[in-house]
Amino acid sequence: EVGIIYLDEYMRATTALVSPNNTQYIDCSNSITQNRIRVEIPVQQIAPSFSKYYKFCIKADKEDYDIIYTNLYFRDNTLGSTWFLLEGENSQKIEVGDKLLVKADTNGPKSRCTEVTVLDKEAKEADFILPPPVDAANNEVTVPSGTYMRISTNQISTELGENPVVTDDQNGRGNDGNCPIVYMNVCSVPNPAYDPTSPATGTNLPFIPLEIPEGSTMRINYFNKRNGGSGNACELRECIWETTATASQNYFSVKAWWDGDNIFGLTSQAVCRTDTSDSPSTWNYDSSIGTFDG
Repeated sequence: EVGIIYLDEYMRATTALVSPNNTQYIDCSNSITQNRIRVEIPVQQIAPSFSKYYKFCIKADKEDYDIIYTNLYFRDNTLGSTWFLLEGENSQKIEVGDKLLVKADTNGPKSRCTEVTVLDKEAKEADFILPPPVDAANNEVTVPSGTYMRISTNQISTELGENPVVTDDQNGRGNDGNCPIVYMNVCSVPNPAYDPTSPATGTNLPFIPLEIPEGSTMRINYFNKRNGGSGNACELRECIWETTATASQNYFSVKAWWDGDNIFGLTSQAVCRTDTSDSPSTWNYDSSIGTFDG
């Protein structure tokens, strides 16, 4: 729905003025194209005498119109439907029975109008789907906890790629004599094409970088604590950093995403403390560490 707003010389504006024939319908088949509206002001539509400027405005012609984003979903073969994770404000916009127009699925933008109904909405614990869903490589998938909506997906494609959810399920700890070291196994995945009988080369390595597709959601929960020693041997030091970031584009590795989206800059959100008058711990990042050498 298109309206026109008139403004005086002090930029004081009228409400949006509309006419009987001011709506333009754009079919779902045009969802992948750039949409434009050409507006013609009839000669008999005279601007108010006080107006010096005007501008157009566009608003949805239906009430309660929300856009829902969800890019993590899991097939429930027992129920014959799919659970979609609702993050942030998305969980507040959905109720059971709501009708949704699907704009895109795993095959890309939809070229025809596709309507689905929200069958259920619940807060779920981790790995609540039995039997567990599998990815494209037939590996069982870790299902995170959160608020989910359930939808029958007969009309849309919801194929899981490989490694839809990656967590730090393996780690190692050590000490170099001065500082503790923690290793997290989230930056690489097994190479399915690796041949252990052949020499290791750039194309024949046991592990390859974990690719980060655009729109991927990364949750970082970091906590470290050094207990203060008795007799003031050392002071207590503690840091907590929790953040969520969405990849702005496709990245070929976790480090490329970390650098490209400046995730280190988010460490300013961390809360660090000590039990003395000494300054709290600070964060440092060596960009030369973690490079992948093929």
